Amino acid sequence: MVRIHGAVKVDQKVEITDEFSARAWLGKHDHQTQVWFAARCALRALPYLGSWAAATKSGLTFASFRAAFTAAAAATYLNSELVELRKSAIFAAKTATATCMETATAENDRSSHYHAASFSAMQSHAAAAAAASTNTAEAGDAAAAIGSFRLIAAANSFAAATSLDANDILKWNALWGGDDQPPNIAQAWKELKAQWDADDADWSFWIEWYEGILNGTPLPWAVDPPDRAGGNRRRVEGRADSSCQADR
Repeated sequence: MVRIHGAVKVDQKVEITDEFSARAWLGKHDHQTQVWFAARCALRALPYLGSWAAATKSGLTFASFRAAFTAAAAATYLNSELVELRKSAIFAAKTATATCMETATAENDRSSHYHAASFSAMQSHAAAAAAASTNTAEAGDAAAAIGSFRLIAAANSFAAATSLDANDILKWNALWGGDDQPPNIAQAWKELKAQWDADDADWSFWIEWYEGILNGTPLPWAVDPPDRAGGNRRRVEGRADSSCQADR
């Protein structure tokens, strides 16, 4: 039985209790499942970017969201149609990592707020790197993305949500099992949207996309995000795997 914020859900066949059990479970599954699981873990940590006031201005937010999107899309498309997405994933992973390193150097920020944001960014990088690989032999990147368990304030909620994932593989259900985000993550998401409101670029696509993921109603996967904040949407070539509930 799994509880999220105290609410009893359903009897589970698999229960993930911590990062170690998540890694053990991950190692038993195919590459697509690993990428999907890594993407969902990274997506839960994504709002922590809002913890750092300079996340949007520095470019860290856009690089991280783009990496998370690429990982999620790669987990949804059939392996035979992933050539272009893998190229995008490689670029997104490298960009997210480079941006994280650049902001650390430029800002010389050692605050807990910066560390929370950079940790979130690295989860997205790891998920995109997993998507860029081609087989389970490179599962290390997928495993790295489940480091979200280290966000101690939300560790129990992460465990409960990932247990639900482990029992409903490759589905894009509500990110927290139908419950609200944990309070600290909800606050960070509110702060991130406030950064976007104050920014000159149009971030409406990213709000719509993330809240769709959050609520279990993702946008059609054929829509590719802007290539920059406020840019124009493009289309992803390929056909989504119906087992991942790609088109709603």
